[in-house]
Amino acid sequence: MISIAVTFAKRLLTSPKYLLVLLTLTFVLHMASIVAALKTDDYLQWAALSGSDVLFDKGFVVADPSLSWYEQIGNQFNFFDAKNGSLAQLIDYGALPWWTETDIKIHFFRPISSLTHWVDYNFWPNNIIWMHFENLLIFMLLVFAVYRLYQKTTSSAGIAALAALIYSLDPSHLESLTWVASRNALLAPLFAMLAIQSFIQWRETDRITKMYLSLIFLLCALLSAEAGIATTCYLFSYMLWIDKAPLGRRIIALMPAAGLVIVWRIAYNYAGFGSENVAQYVDPGHDPLFFAKHLIDRFPQMIASANFVYDGGTRRFSLAQEHASWIYSWAITALICLIYYPVLKRDKYSRFWMTGAMIAVIPLSTINVITARLFEFVAIGFFAVLASYAQWAFSNLPSRNIMYTSAVRLLAGIWLIVNIGLASQVLAVNSISSINKYAQGDVEEDPFPFYNFDNMDYQDRYLVVANAPYTFLLQFVPYRLAYHNLPIPAGIRSLTPGLSTLSIKRLNEQELLVDIKGGFSIYSHIDIPGEVAQSTLSDAHNSRKLMGFFGRSDRIYSLGQQFNYNDTRIEITKLLDGRPKAIKVTFNYPLDQEKYLFVYWDWESQRYRELVLPKIGEQIILKGPFYQAETLQENKAI
Repeated sequence: MISIAVTFAKRLLTSPKYLLVLLTLTFVLHMASIVAALKTDDYLQWAALSGSDVLFDKGFVVADPSLSWYEQIGNQFNFFDAKNGSLAQLIDYGALPWWTETDIKIHFFRPISSLTHWVDYNFWPNNIIWMHFENLLIFMLLVFAVYRLYQKTTSSAGIAALAALIYSLDPSHLESLTWVASRNALLAPLFAMLAIQSFIQWRETDRITKMYLSLIFLLCALLSAEAGIATTCYLFSYMLWIDKAPLGRRIIALMPAAGLVIVWRIAYNYAGFGSENVAQYVDPGHDPLFFAKHLIDRFPQMIASANFVYDGGTRRFSLAQEHASWIYSWAITALICLIYYPVLKRDKYSRFWMTGAMIAVIPLSTINVITARLFEFVAIGFFAVLASYAQWAFSNLPSRNIMYTSAVRLLAGIWLIVNIGLASQVLAVNSISSINKYAQGDVEEDPFPFYNFDNMDYQDRYLVVANAPYTFLLQFVPYRLAYHNLPIPAGIRSLTPGLSTLSIKRLNEQELLVDIKGGFSIYSHIDIPGEVAQSTLSDAHNSRKLMGFFGRSDRIYSLGQQFNYNDTRIEITKLLDGRPKAIKVTFNYPLDQEKYLFVYWDWESQRYRELVLPKIGEQIILKGPFYQAETLQENKAI
């Protein structure tokens, strides 16, 4: 039975019609992505490209309708920037919380990706399906380019076909496909594949035009996303393992690409783009030492995630669990190298792809939270090695030791079942489910139910969020409301991160005292308080990691420190290990008036609900995500 399956697979993978089968399968299994709705960053891009008087009047400078074409292109990935004033206005409005540092920046420059979005919102602004369809078309071009490159850089047509199939079926692509704003994660590797292929043609034929073409594609990759720098990792690996020129000439051959990257980075910094003073995006160009420390944590986890198909799975880990997974990830990385060693030893192409993928992990480790879209570059290399390993296991493996042969083939078979069989089932179920929901009109506008303010009476009122579960997502609320022509709150005030149980005491008509027993979880590098929290998988841990958007992990608070806004004043009244433990919130208007709408996040129903404030002198308790488990643990201790 196994031999029949292997024979059938070999015939299919070497069939002249294989490319048609591959692209058809890619389209069918991913076509459900075109019915996805907009989410998070998509609303920011809409505001930057379409303009909004309502948002601009509230201080959202990226939504200025009078922005020039160039400014619109430059603002599509401008989340906040202290130097152009957008950060101060976002904090003042409340789209960013009071614990946000005042010198941070996340402002990327991706003009090619931005240009495609500019076309979207200027020619078919209401056709969201077509925007997602563009992502799918780009992905199909990427699969085609990957397959063509595999054909030149693997030892057989069967390996190239198998590797391309595994890559096309990787469920990690869904994140990029269903997110319009993540188109850059598809464009950058597409141009990278073209750059690598042109580079190889130059080295094989010595045609100088191919070198120039490679540089053009490399520049396009860099101008699509900063991740495009990973292209050079594969160029270096090619010169290390495959190119036959003397060492000196190989080094010289890499200089044009290296020079282009250096010039791009200098211009990028000079123009004021990049990230600064945030823990979420560690920019090696601005803070190399901090990045080096960050890389030690991320490197093994990225490799383990890419090879064992749990991309982004660590997002639900507590910090304590991450420390354990870091050790396991290094063990997994060593195991992967050991398992692949026989193939790496005999096949220069496998060494090329393995080395390129592992080096590519370095520039892609800038982000604090491991997400699936980070693996577009590294998966290309690792899947080529997996395909080579599978062919070696089932075709070229010497059968001297039956036990060893059986073990190798069993491992290769399991890996293929997971990466082809289970992956295709996941994609098929997702496609059927998504299309069925779309046909019935039951489509979630956003995968996170954190925006259900639509039916609340917040017009001309300040929206006070007692315990936002994903504080970072609140910045997109005004953009989303404006997109749907809904009223915009007068302002937003997020009191706490909402990751722990908290008490709210009414001091008088205009003041509240908010206290959290374990302190405010406003650092990405400190676990959510509680022994149970540190040992439980939860989306709350992902929210903790996203606190890295609001500043560095070494920011310091002081007792009595105040944060003043046009409607409220927040004062730190208690500290715990340098973190705020309690705050006093003073409102400019009596709380019983209609100036404020108080809401809280109900962790049990996973929705926002209106909050009824306690009477003067009384307090209420708002449960955190681990409240029930922690209560049970305390009862057992008693």
